[in-house]
Amino acid sequence: MLRHLPKRLTAEEAAWLLGFAPEHIPLLVGAGLLAVLGDPPKNGDKFFHLPEILEFAEDRRKMARACDVLVNTWKARNRKAREKAALANSNKH
Repeated sequence: MLRHLPKRLTAEEAAWLLGFAPEHIPLLVGAGLLAVLGDPPKNGDKFFHLPEILEFAEDRRKMARACDVLVNTWKARNRKAREKAALANSNKH
């Protein structure tokens, strides 16, 4: 067993420590709530600094903002899907 956690975390490891799904991490980065290490290419692996992730996890306000970002993202996606479906249905008639 590791005595110490690595200081550089993958997105999957950061997600696990924060209690989010790995697919939520890009949304939180895009919202400016999490910062990646360095300047990785768009399609490259992203790494996160362990102390920052642990600090984020302990901050109730940041965690609440992260939850709000995820809820609002899904609301917007669902709204767009409903609008697209309604448009498709209106074009059929």
